[in-house]
Amino acid sequence: RADCGESRAAPRVSRRASSRVPAWAWAEISRAAAARLVMVLVAAAGLTMLAWSQPGVQITSQDVRQAPPPYSFDGWRLIEEAEFSRVYEISFTSAYTSGVAENDKVRVKCWMPHPPKTPLPSVILLHYLGATDTQMEEALAKRLNDRGIAAFIMPLPYHLSRTPSGKRSGQEAIKPDPVALTATMKQATFDVRRLLDFICERPEFSPGMVGLSGTSLGSIIGSLVFAVDPRIKTSAFTLGGIDLAHILMKSPIVQVQREELRKKGWTEESLREALQPIEPSQYLKPLGADRRSLVIAAKYDQVIPRAATEKLVDKLETAEKVELSTGHYGGFVVQNRILRTLASWFDASLRDKEFQAPRSLDAPTLRIGVAYNPETSAQVALAFDVWRSGDRFFAAPMITPKGIQGFFGASLTREASIGVSVTGRKTTWGIYWNYIL
Repeated sequence: RADCGESRAAPRVSRRASSRVPAWAWAEISRAAAARLVMVLVAAAGLTMLAWSQPGVQITSQDVRQAPPPYSFDGWRLIEEAEFSRVYEISFTSAYTSGVAENDKVRVKCWMPHPPKTPLPSVILLHYLGATDTQMEEALAKRLNDRGIAAFIMPLPYHLSRTPSGKRSGQEAIKPDPVALTATMKQATFDVRRLLDFICERPEFSPGMVGLSGTSLGSIIGSLVFAVDPRIKTSAFTLGGIDLAHILMKSPIVQVQREELRKKGWTEESLREALQPIEPSQYLKPLGADRRSLVIAAKYDQVIPRAATEKLVDKLETAEKVELSTGHYGGFVVQNRILRTLASWFDASLRDKEFQAPRSLDAPTLRIGVAYNPETSAQVALAFDVWRSGDRFFAAPMITPKGIQGFFGASLTREASIGVSVTGRKTTWGIYWNYIL
């Protein structure tokens, strides 16, 4: 029959002729038809799985909410020993494959306190965009280990061990294509949830005491995971935010991608609609008493616009907030205090203890840019505020190639200030174009 795979042009066999076909021949024909049917079904299943996993396929909100497929983990292996910690490596295949071999293999490091008092609370740590190492995450992991908490450091898609050959870490993570962006966010979300599967099936860890900490891009991804997976009991978002379209259209760190998006006709409004399936604000809701969250925000952040951070705080409603008097990068000056705050937060929130978050972590407001005055002309200047009045007026000593100078200014825009410049030889007017670190 033609519908069993034979050509439509094949000659028909008459009833009289068919009656002369031996029984063994009919058996062979039946087996061949059955084998062909099985091949068709296998091919169809393969195509279905391929369409499900490939980033070119349009993703919906339901796709993001669903759990990743079950996975059989190979266990873990010890890779490092210290006096009070043991470091293990867990490897698994990404739950949402991109087709890039390096990116689809996820290697996670687990920092275990030694000796462990199991079952342990644990925290998943997610790094920032373009990370070339995990020094900050390792420093936090050690602090958590000191408090009897395990820490998992997971590389995000296209970063660190997942960087494609010939590319920089993170170079392929943010593409000027909403479909690719959606696929990368879904892959990151599924990978964290697959790691959660590992944690919840291991007897060394308490499945009801899992936290998540993210910085910058890690915070954005973390907020989406926190929203869709209730297994995460508590979270800390450092220098993060929501409203992906707004971040992409305002952040200076993705200027190249933004220009490409605009050339293709994308606006903030159309981009917001296209990115809805992976937008954390679509899933976040006010937290109950059993799920707690901490937000560490930079007052003068431009990489993650302050409006995006405020939207995250508003969505969570009950989140505790700590403010830094810096931009996106100035927190390195008080990094130890930030790490200490995070470790204390997880120690308290995972164990249902009280925690009084500091309203702010005092850090100098650092500026870098070009200063001009009639005495010394234009020059590169690094400054730090020693006095501020509101968000407009400030006083700052400047380190320049022509010596230390002073500047008392008023901000005209986010980058430009005008005021009085003190050069050491005379006092005159000056202008300072600067970026707050």
